[in-house]
Amino acid sequence: MVTGVTDRAGGRLRLLMPHTVLSSFIRADIDMLRTVHDVRLVPCRSLGEILQSVVRASSCDAVVCWFGSTRYLPLAASARMMGRKVVIISGGYDVAAMPALDYGNMYHRWSRMLGRALFRLADAVASISASAAEEARVNAGVDTTHSRVIYLGLDPALGAEAPAFADKDALVLTVGHADQSSIVRKGILTAVRIARLLPDVQFVVAGPAQPQAMRILEAEAGPNVRFEGAVSWTRLCELFSAAQVYVQPSRHEAFGYSVAEAMLHNCLPVVTRCFSLPEVVGGAGLYVEVADDLVAWASAIRTALNAPMLSEQPRARVLTMFPAERRRGQLLQLLSDVCEGGADGPGG
Repeated sequence: MVTGVTDRAGGRLRLLMPHTVLSSFIRADIDMLRTVHDVRLVPCRSLGEILQSVVRASSCDAVVCWFGSTRYLPLAASARMMGRKVVIISGGYDVAAMPALDYGNMYHRWSRMLGRALFRLADAVASISASAAEEARVNAGVDTTHSRVIYLGLDPALGAEAPAFADKDALVLTVGHADQSSIVRKGILTAVRIARLLPDVQFVVAGPAQPQAMRILEAEAGPNVRFEGAVSWTRLCELFSAAQVYVQPSRHEAFGYSVAEAMLHNCLPVVTRCFSLPEVVGGAGLYVEVADDLVAWASAIRTALNAPMLSEQPRARVLTMFPAERRRGQLLQLLSDVCEGGADGPGG
């Protein structure tokens, strides 16, 4: 059995974490794991880096993959052959299969085969929502006995100084990286189209944009839409604090991290019922049933701006459901279980 927490000084595990891009929530997990375990980051952006990662498999107790990227397959296979454990944190493109959007690693035949091979190597799969766990089961073939739902966690200090809803501007915000795929999948294009039906309301779109995607958005947007482009974290928090409504007309969401961040800043979310969004929003927001029904979106946003009665308050829901400390405890427990043999997978 792999060297476990009871066999190492201080209970510290040696963890290898392959990566391509380190988003804010991945960095948060890395920082958290480093408070307890020894974490080494392994870039896998090129073939050379992927090959180098294989060499490092012998120097760890477990490989922790944030996303089930097929780039991590050689490292995971090598780790299993050496008796090391493999944990995958899953949610998003890695387990999605959406032909209508040409989206998801599990949509195209060859990437699906490689992706499923990676997930078969995992001792445990931690999905970031129940919706993502179901996608992992259906699309990636993940056995439910090796699967856990561990929601993303947010810092309760985030948004603590934000004004109350009633003290904010009548501003509608959406945030996302805009490319030709995401403007449809994340609903950014829908958001700017909605703005034309609400000419008296200011809309703001924040996030980096590819030039071609920006041209499409600008052509569809009315004069009441302001594009902020890529913004600093400080500026993003200012926008969350200023906006009364956060709109997310997504067709796929593994979690909806920006929605939760907005809710912590006392934004009222208006979202679709797609995938994980009802898990995040619960009774603290408004829903539109048909993603491309612009009239329904405009009506829901107008209602939201008029401060409707809700069964839950946005900030209170996130503080209750998605605290960072809960995710910390659950991830550490998962690693303890796996490395002590409590969650043995196909090679355990």
